[in-house]
Amino acid sequence: MELQSKQSKQSKQSKKPKRKGWGLQTRMSLSYMAARLCTLLILEILLFITIILPHLPVGGHTNIPGIIGIIIGLLISNLIWFVILAPTGALFGAIFTRGLVRRIRRLIAATGHFAAGDYTQRVVITTRDEIGQLEQQFNDMAEQIVESIKKQQELTERNVRIEERARIEQELQTAQLIQHSLLPKALPILPGWQIATYYQPAREVGGDLYDFFILADGKLGLVIGDVTDKGVAAAIVMASSRSMLRAAAQVSTSPGEVLMRVNNLLYADTPASMFVTCFYAILDPKSGLLRYANAGHDLPYQRMDGKVEELLATGMPLGLMPDMCYEEREVHIAPDETVLFYSDGLVEAHNPTREMFGFPRLKSLLPASNVQLSLIDFLLAELNVFTGDTWEQEDDVTLVTLQRMPEGFMTNEEPEQHTQGDMLLTWSVASQPGNEQVAMARVAEAVAPLKLPAERLANLGTAVAEAVMNAMEHGNGYQLDTHVLLQVYASEDAVTVRIHDQGEGEPLPDLSTVATPDLTAKLAGLQSPRGWGLFLIKNLVDEMHTSKEEEHQVIELVLYR
Repeated sequence: MELQSKQSKQSKQSKKPKRKGWGLQTRMSLSYMAARLCTLLILEILLFITIILPHLPVGGHTNIPGIIGIIIGLLISNLIWFVILAPTGALFGAIFTRGLVRRIRRLIAATGHFAAGDYTQRVVITTRDEIGQLEQQFNDMAEQIVESIKKQQELTERNVRIEERARIEQELQTAQLIQHSLLPKALPILPGWQIATYYQPAREVGGDLYDFFILADGKLGLVIGDVTDKGVAAAIVMASSRSMLRAAAQVSTSPGEVLMRVNNLLYADTPASMFVTCFYAILDPKSGLLRYANAGHDLPYQRMDGKVEELLATGMPLGLMPDMCYEEREVHIAPDETVLFYSDGLVEAHNPTREMFGFPRLKSLLPASNVQLSLIDFLLAELNVFTGDTWEQEDDVTLVTLQRMPEGFMTNEEPEQHTQGDMLLTWSVASQPGNEQVAMARVAEAVAPLKLPAERLANLGTAVAEAVMNAMEHGNGYQLDTHVLLQVYASEDAVTVRIHDQGEGEPLPDLSTVATPDLTAKLAGLQSPRGWGLFLIKNLVDEMHTSKEEEHQVIELVLYR
């Protein structure tokens, strides 16, 4: 209680307003006056001692009244001098202290403004006396405080940005997982048909979509679309569009009616700035009849008998205007014919001179791909050559091919799927000795962000170099006008490298028929070294697969992460 009482008294005392004392200028003026008066008083006393006091009688009776008179005269004289000199003393004090007081007041004002938050306050240093040193120290202190505040603000802003970036990355990762979960896990297997896909978003989350679903009558529903804009918002609209298309496809066998239903639903719920281009088709696998409708999407191409035709149909994008009608058409896909569906990320890609890949280029390339790579691989290789190695992807790229196999063609293999994770690299290299080292370096550069252990990375590089050299030598016969295509994919648990040759040379040997490498037997001429490179490759990676696609051969290398 006593401690609280003391604290209360101290608090009350601290709250009492302090009396304002005399100003510096007043005190200096009074000091000047006092100094002058003291000086006069001393002078008069000295005068009295040196002039008057010697003339006083010595040894006789002292004239006390005379002495008192002299003292009174001195006091009167001092008073007269005080009256005369007081104004001049005050005047001279005010004049001589004016500059000093002004500088101190300026310093006080700057300190007050600075304390109130005006950090631009500085004082002008006129002289290097003690006040000047104080002014310099104020300026230095102000600079240090401002710098400290600036650093604190930068640190706070950086922390806010880091937190915001982490939050956005978390949202993007979630949206990416959701989006990838909506893409087909496996491609439909239809007797006599082959379907292949490729999907590469420009950002973490893209706006393209493709989907397949088997309808009640055994027919195949096929969708490819593109949502305006990119990022999380586009992914949400893409997911909604996919769900609506699947639901509408179950209640109508008319592609045009399905698009009309989805359009009205999207128009009611989608922001005005966003819409969806979409191509929806229904395939009858038995007859090859493809019925389709188009909601403003890029026209697919049908490749047949060395020529290319567009699948024409008119219609507005989904979600743009209500109550739209969509033209419905149909086309017959004969054996050995292929239909290419794609998004605008392919045709709107630019090279370093800002030339666009374009529809005419795409249409002219389709017939030429018959004797080279699979259609998707061929187009990706051409895109890589067109855009160059420094290309930054501007838009999502989605490719879907629907191919009807030739009569009598039978396969028990599942169709190729180009979704072994995210594509890190698609690149082609001429069949020239030494380029296997270039290929090894490009693959190492592509997988560098994955932080593979050094030994594993070295094994992968050696395997890639050996596989590329095998493709250039035995597949392409070191013909300079032929290329080897490399594709690098990365998933959560593996890195996959696919090496394609153009299949004009020797076919890849079957490892099951090749004897285990024996150097002694080779030197004795009892064993051919053909196939030894594949044994080396197989022991450098976790999995190796060889296959033949159309007219080219593929070596696939898989390295677990």
